[in-house]
Amino acid sequence: MRSDSGPDGDLSREDFTDSFPAAGKVFPPRSAVETLRNLLRCLDRPEIYYLNDYHYLLLFDVLNFLSQIHNDGVSMARNKRERKEVSFVDPFFIEKIDFDEIVELYFFDIDFLTSPEVMLNIPAWFKQTYNPEAFALSQGLLPHPEELALNIDTI
Repeated sequence: MRSDSGPDGDLSREDFTDSFPAAGKVFPPRSAVETLRNLLRCLDRPEIYYLNDYHYLLLFDVLNFLSQIHNDGVSMARNKRERKEVSFVDPFFIEKIDFDEIVELYFFDIDFLTSPEVMLNIPAWFKQTYNPEAFALSQGLLPHPEELALNIDTI
C-alpha cells in the first residue's frame, strides 16, 4: 500500500484494490474497514456468528496480505536478532505463515473466488450448491448493508 492515503488515513480505492484484489472488487475501503471492525467486536462476545461469503472474501484477502507482509519481513531480516523480532507473533516465533494451510483449515470452501465466466457457465442445478452471495461476488456486486450484518448462528 502506498503511504499517500487521505487526511483521515483512508485508502484510495486503487490502493485498496492493489493490496486486497478480491475484496477490492466488491468492497469500498471504508466498508471493508467497518466490516473488519464489526468482526473484531464480535470476537469477545459469547455468541457464535454466521459469516457469509462477503465476510469470508474479506478475511481471505486480509489474511493473505498479512501473511505476505509477515513472511516478507522474516525473509528480509538482516540478522538473527531482527529475524527473531520480526517473526514474533505473541506468544510464538513464526518463521513462515502458510496461508494455503490457513485456507485449508478455516475456510470450508472458496466459492467466493469463482470467476464471473465460470459462475455464468455453471449449470443451474449445481449453482444451488453455492452460497447465495457467491454469484453476486463473482459478478463484482457490492454488498448490501444487510449482507454485512453479523447474525447470530442458530446452529
